[in-house]
Amino acid sequence: MQQIMEAVQESRWDEWKAVTAPATAVFAAKSMFEPSEQSDFIAARPATRKVLLPVGTHDAHLDATAEWAAALTHALEG
Repeated sequence: MQQIMEAVQESRWDEWKAVTAPATAVFAAKSMFEPSEQSDFIAARPATRKVLLPVGTHDAHLDATAEWAAALTHALEG
């Protein structure tokens, strides 16, 4: 478990910037990421679509399931 938690703390910016596939970043109203962090994430890959759910937390797939599913469906169809 310690190794997993340590790996989560490593910077992955270079890997994120290298992604060439279309991407949609979904953030919830009560996200663990501040608006400035969200902006930095999107700015690193300007072609990334940002979706801000009006409800939910970091676990939006659990506590804002309908909104999260709608965002996912739109991204996959879009």
